Amino acid sequence: MNVIICYATCWACKFGHCYDPPQQHPWWDGDDVDAAEAAGDAPPEGDCACPCAHPEAAA
Repeated sequence: MNVIICYATCWACKFGHCYDPPQQHPWWDGDDVDAAEAAGDAPPEGDCACPCAHPEAAA
């Protein structure tokens, strides 16, 4: 069996507009919350997978 793991990045990080200085931030935004709500799913959670969202890892 093959497994694909996709780490979610926020819209800004997808296009190289990363936080400077790095700071913790979620991958989701209001549109993602609205889509989950409309589908009856749990609201999104979790941090962006971009290194700029994990300044503690760079230390």
